[in-house]
Amino acid sequence: MKIKTLHLIAFGKFKDKTIELDDGLNLIYGPNEAGKSTIQAFIEGMLFGFYKPYRKRRTYRETFAQYKPLYSEQYRGALVYVDEMGREIRIERDFLKTRDGVQMFDNITGEDITSTFPYDSVTKQYLPLGYQTINSSIYNNTVNFRQMALKTNADLAKEINDRMIDLANDDHDVSVHHIIDYLDQKKKSIGTFRATKSNYGMAVRHRSELEDRLEQSEEVYQKLRLNQKKILDLNQELSAQKTQYKALQNEEEHQKVKALEAQKSKLEEIKKEGEALEKKLAAYEEKTQQYNVSTYNTLLLLEEDRRQSEAQIERINQEIRTLQTEIEKTSRESEHFKTRLRHFNALQVTKDLEDLKQIQNQYSRTEKRSERYDNLFQAFGHHRNSKLLDLICIVAGVLMILFSSISGSGHLLLGIRVTLMIVGAVLAAFGFWMYFSRHRRIADWEHTALSFDPEDQMAVHLSILMERYNETRSLEALKEKMLGLLKAFSELSESDQKLANLEMQKNSFKQQIQTHQNKIKNDNAESEKILKPLGLSKLEDYQAGLDYERQVMDIKAKLSANQKLYEDLNGENFVRVSDQSDMLEEGKQQKRAVNKKIETIQREIARLEGENKSLSDGVKSPVELREQRDALTQQIRKYEDEIRACDMAESFFVQYSKRSHANQAGSLNEKIGRILYNITHKYHEVRVDDQMNIKVVDPITSNLLELDQLSGGTIDQIYFALRFGLRGIIDRQQVMPFILDDPFVQYDDQRRKDGVVFLSKAAENDQVILLTCSQNEKMILDQEGISYMGISLER
Repeated sequence: MKIKTLHLIAFGKFKDKTIELDDGLNLIYGPNEAGKSTIQAFIEGMLFGFYKPYRKRRTYRETFAQYKPLYSEQYRGALVYVDEMGREIRIERDFLKTRDGVQMFDNITGEDITSTFPYDSVTKQYLPLGYQTINSSIYNNTVNFRQMALKTNADLAKEINDRMIDLANDDHDVSVHHIIDYLDQKKKSIGTFRATKSNYGMAVRHRSELEDRLEQSEEVYQKLRLNQKKILDLNQELSAQKTQYKALQNEEEHQKVKALEAQKSKLEEIKKEGEALEKKLAAYEEKTQQYNVSTYNTLLLLEEDRRQSEAQIERINQEIRTLQTEIEKTSRESEHFKTRLRHFNALQVTKDLEDLKQIQNQYSRTEKRSERYDNLFQAFGHHRNSKLLDLICIVAGVLMILFSSISGSGHLLLGIRVTLMIVGAVLAAFGFWMYFSRHRRIADWEHTALSFDPEDQMAVHLSILMERYNETRSLEALKEKMLGLLKAFSELSESDQKLANLEMQKNSFKQQIQTHQNKIKNDNAESEKILKPLGLSKLEDYQAGLDYERQVMDIKAKLSANQKLYEDLNGENFVRVSDQSDMLEEGKQQKRAVNKKIETIQREIARLEGENKSLSDGVKSPVELREQRDALTQQIRKYEDEIRACDMAESFFVQYSKRSHANQAGSLNEKIGRILYNITHKYHEVRVDDQMNIKVVDPITSNLLELDQLSGGTIDQIYFALRFGLRGIIDRQQVMPFILDDPFVQYDDQRRKDGVVFLSKAAENDQVILLTCSQNEKMILDQEGISYMGISLER
């Protein structure tokens, strides 16, 4: 078999850890506490579980608790291996005792093939390896090399001896086949635990049923004992409660006598109280005629309607304030546009823009026209600057005249005032003369434009446009200004439309406010119509009046109770009524409580007695069931001893038939010696007795050496070789992989290298999983150029 995948779902320190393995040599390396031993234990647990071998009942080993996760409710995993027929088998095992179980699946199809594997009656589980010749003890003493645990034990010696019986003695008088047939017939007569109709199977099944019945019987009898103890305790408590109940009855009789005397004196008080209630009732009934609940509900609806209308008015006023803010903002924007456009007309600007486009097209045709165009701009620019000087002269002259005329004699001398007035008049006159002279020249240009050629007419028209829009920098600048004015006209139109819409919304809100105000006025009128005749002004006053009706109902109820109580106390029901007197109520409550406890205890006793009867019906005592189970156990052991004896005898004769002419011990010695020489290069002969005790032949003196005469490293190498040699006997099909955890920890460098090289050769035919906490083995493999699958557990 070849292990393909390990999936540690919840095992030891690992959670959801997946490890993929190769068919040959696999090196799993990492520091101490990285989890190498946990992986080795996981493989063993998946194949065999954590059960002690050679037991009659399922018994867990100590390692079960060692690898249980501390902080997880799970303890399980999965393993995929390829068997000798090439099938991929998936093992899934849950290690928890409450869910302990194993299942096998075809990893390709997912089919559950658990039932096709052999069944172990001790662990009550199917065997994942498919055969029973190898258990955990043999596994751990052959192919599974634990750290610092290379030596074999007595269990392995027994298994080896069962397979290494020396049958070199040929005895042709013995018919091995007849003996084996007889042993098979003997085992068939006994049967198996799975053959439910055989003697052995029926005994196993009957014992299993008895064990279940015994477990149930012990639970039932334990429950019976607990119930009986409860019944005794309850009977004692019942007696105490009955005594208390009798004492309460006596106290009640005493209280009745006192109650009779008290009721006689109370009768007169009740009569007087009834008369007072009748007078009070007559007074209140007169007042209740003016008030009723229906009218009050109408007033409530009117009040609620009024509050809602006021809330709506407040909400709408808030909307109007928001609208007013928006109106003011929009008005400012509109005024801004109007100020900017007050000297322009949208139609005129549009027409001028079309004229400007024609002028651009005409003047861009030739360079000469461009020069004349530039000269015209220069001339007009000079004209524009002169116009500004004219305006400055006019303004300065006017200011000087005004200043000289408003200043009194106390401030300036007469001569200075006259001088300022004359200078101001001269400046103003000069400015007006220059301004009107230039306007006449412009008019003359327009008048004579018709006599120019078309190009001169366009130049004159262009100068007029520049003057009109106050832009002399370039045709593009003039065009941009016209486009900007047209955009401003568009935005002004949008602003005016928005302002109109906002005003319309504002008027709509004002109409809604008026509607709600009218509704409030109507509601107030309706309320006043109800309250005014009663001399009331508020809803609260009417609500207070309704209280009279409630008081009338209370007085009537009290009067009725008073009259009934008076009739009862004054009539033949006097004694009965006294039983319900307030003076006796406390005692009656105590009696009811005690009586309830008595009834509860009696019911619980009856329930427990009924439960005991129900539990004991059809259930035998545990003593009787144990005797029956022990008798069956003895019978089953006898069957098992007979089957085991037949198996041992059959195994003996099968080995005799197959190896009657071979010296198995000599072959084993030779094989172990060959392995030992490959890794020591010194010792090549060993002797192994039936207890797996080993002696080595000294290659120099040919003397047999005890192991205690050798070094620790050599002893480890010998046991290392022994395990590899025994594998061929224990696992004849050679399907189990070799798993080694730091096997070379006591080796020197040369021995370690020889051991690693040996493993690499063994990996040519078998799967080898080597776990180590050092980098030495990896360095050797890399230096020797040996192919391997490296898996790091670095944290």
